[in-house]
Amino acid sequence: MRKARLFFMLHALLLGVWVHAQFKVQGVPYPLKEGQEPPAMLRQAEGESFTFDDVEFWVGEGANRALLVIQWNMESETNAMAWGYRWDGEANGEAMMKAVVEADPRFFFMTETGTQFGSTVAGLGYDANGDGEFALRRTDNPDEVVRPDENGIIYTSGYSYDGWESVDPADYWQGGWFQGYWSYWVRDDAASEWGYSGTGISGRKLTDGCWDGWNFAVGMSPQDWKPVAPAPKPAEEPLLPAEFTEGFFIQNEDWFGHAAGSLNWVDNTGKLYYDVDNKANGNQEVLGNTSQYGMVYGDYYYAMSKQGARLVILEARTLKLVKSFENIGGGDGRAVLGVDTDKVYVSSSAGIFVLDVPTLTLADAAIEGTAGTSQYDGQNGVMVRVGNYVFAARQSVGVLVIDPETDMLVRTIECADVQGLTVSRDGSVWAGAQKYLLRINPVSLDTREVSLPHAMTNVWGAWVPDKLCADPDEDALYYAYGGSWAGGETSLGKLLVGADGSLTEAPDFHFVMPAAADASKKQMIYGKPGIDPQSGYLLLTTTQSGYGTNYSYNWLHYVDRKTGEVVKTVSLTHDDGQNYYWFPAMTVFPDNHAPQLNFDEVYFTDAQPQTFSFADMLTDADNLPVLAVWTVVSNHPDVLSVKHDGLHLTLVPVADGVAELTLRANSNGRIAEKQVSVSVSGNTTGLNRIQEEVSVYPNPFADCLVVQAKAECEAVLYDLSGRPALSVRLQNGENRIDASALPQGTYLLKWGDDVLKVVK
Repeated sequence: MRKARLFFMLHALLLGVWVHAQFKVQGVPYPLKEGQEPPAMLRQAEGESFTFDDVEFWVGEGANRALLVIQWNMESETNAMAWGYRWDGEANGEAMMKAVVEADPRFFFMTETGTQFGSTVAGLGYDANGDGEFALRRTDNPDEVVRPDENGIIYTSGYSYDGWESVDPADYWQGGWFQGYWSYWVRDDAASEWGYSGTGISGRKLTDGCWDGWNFAVGMSPQDWKPVAPAPKPAEEPLLPAEFTEGFFIQNEDWFGHAAGSLNWVDNTGKLYYDVDNKANGNQEVLGNTSQYGMVYGDYYYAMSKQGARLVILEARTLKLVKSFENIGGGDGRAVLGVDTDKVYVSSSAGIFVLDVPTLTLADAAIEGTAGTSQYDGQNGVMVRVGNYVFAARQSVGVLVIDPETDMLVRTIECADVQGLTVSRDGSVWAGAQKYLLRINPVSLDTREVSLPHAMTNVWGAWVPDKLCADPDEDALYYAYGGSWAGGETSLGKLLVGADGSLTEAPDFHFVMPAAADASKKQMIYGKPGIDPQSGYLLLTTTQSGYGTNYSYNWLHYVDRKTGEVVKTVSLTHDDGQNYYWFPAMTVFPDNHAPQLNFDEVYFTDAQPQTFSFADMLTDADNLPVLAVWTVVSNHPDVLSVKHDGLHLTLVPVADGVAELTLRANSNGRIAEKQVSVSVSGNTTGLNRIQEEVSVYPNPFADCLVVQAKAECEAVLYDLSGRPALSVRLQNGENRIDASALPQGTYLLKWGDDVLKVVK
């Protein structure tokens, strides 16, 4: 009897030791410390009523459903958090965990995989404050920091789960194995009780309606369940920014035959928003087909397309549609230019047309002399305004010079190979002509031809914007060269502009084109280069060389203007991350800053005129000051006479006194205005009183120009090339000058030291 009793006692003792030894954490045999007990049954919260219908964040698809419930047991935690999981076929606890952390950008998972017992949950984290940042660091080595991968997972090994903490104390984090561990609890459905899982996450087979619970054992002891609350569904990524200011647009031709032209937006963090023009207008296409040119001017974004809605006007900050025009004199759309606050020029293959901005009406007829000879010959392209003239590139002809006050063509500068135009910061107009640049003085219209070290690519035929731009902070130009439609090698060059207008290659600028997606291909520059006024980088849009699917590979490169180094590259895909046929034509920049006038009181103590550069009088963080359009008026012409050539202001003292000068600058459709006091005193003998000696009318004139003179003097009428067109001796009184033999255009009437512009 004693032997039997001893046997049973030993058996019970051994059984207790065996049970004690078989305690598992996530299916892994776990050595309990002395006095430590396996976890008992955890009670669910009193009155718990959570169901699948309460889930907000669902992951996966299928007929079967399961719940994933997490309780960190943090001091700030009031609820356990639940996600829903759907699937078909078979699934285990690991599949559910990985699917949820991949789908929820706030939820993170540390795991060790490939052990003999399967995968373990080493730690779980949650970006509780929603700032988009989550990282862990070692408590014994704070410089050792890890972050989850793109799927929300941190991989570890060797059961080294203890000793990590959240970098952000506001975030949830619990992890460990020996100092605390994630205990695994399961239930078949909402009506059953929680039971301790005898398997790990990869050994747990899910069944329809089951619950998986993870409850962290703080100090080796899990806690009773808190009320279950749904994990919040993350806010959907905004389809559009709040407004289009902190970033830039990419105007796309888009995929002809499949979609209309489009606009993409890149914010200052590099985040891309695709098809923003459509999304801003109820997911309706608003641009025409093959959209290749755009500009922000004043309150509007103007988009030009070759066909369909050839001119589209959008609100600049919201992209809401304002108005569109399908007909531009019967021609295909090309470029657009803000001429003044009330006037925009629209170029097409049929000519250059005037848009009246206040009424948003487009003229039926082109400016005389600008009509194209055919769809692909004599068409008009890029336009710029500098000072008193608009310059327009005309295929196979040259550069048209237009007086924007009268909308009259005043001169044609021959340049048969012209590709496009840009303006350097000194106001010089540069016409790209494949093998050379033609420098045009915007006042005298004198020209100088300067050879290029590399030939530019032809942009006519299937017209695209030229690949030439100027540096706003340096006397330098950038141009793309080489290549073809089929994808020959292209590159980017930088030219330094000398004081005499000469061009030399920048010695420190070395651009290297990044590799294409296909190692056998190259990238080629597709769009017009542009300089972002906010970041300061030169921006290039490229595509993969070749035809067909090669055009579905598109990139945006940020280039250092000093060195030519590609600082950052962004792939241009689509909302779904797939490649797309954008055909990016050019970058377009918002106008975020109002122009500021920097011009103070002026004093005259003698009779000498004073001349000022308009560019030095204006600050504009978004635009080149030399491109501003100026109006200057003196309220006392008997004290102060005002002259300007569009780039320079000349003040001529007339008599002692004080005059108020009203300065008005239009910088890209935004106005800066200022009143400046001008004092004239001292020796005023001999002050210029020419305005009292000669008056001219009518202006514009037809065949006869009437000059009323109060003194006898010589007068010469010059054309804009500087050649004398007519010379007369003015008599005291009325002089009628026969100008019927002169062609229509703008002339300069000069007498003494004074010049007056007249238009026939």
